[in-house]
Amino acid sequence: MVLTDTKGLLRGRLPPTGPRGGLVGLVHGLGLLAVTWMGMTGAAIFFFLPQGGTPPGATLHSLVPLHTLLANIVWAYWIGHVSMVALHVLRRDRIWDIFRLWE
Repeated sequence: MVLTDTKGLLRGRLPPTGPRGGLVGLVHGLGLLAVTWMGMTGAAIFFFLPQGGTPPGATLHSLVPLHTLLANIVWAYWIGHVSMVALHVLRRDRIWDIFRLWE
């Protein structure tokens, strides 16, 4: 389904809206993983980074660049996510119906 959705995008066709697998599910899953890992590294840095100017250990010190990389990935994810919503809205897809609780 991911390859089918990707081929469709290359031909100018958006995948259908709503909860489904394929490219949409892959992107949401990867975004959830990126946000989760960023939250975990941020929490580790916040709670375990020594205060008072003492140098952090090697493991904790290696988390800071990972957290920064994940921050850039999450920003790219959000920008892409909002861009895709805008594209669906411009094509008059009923994207906002995913938030309807009752039919």
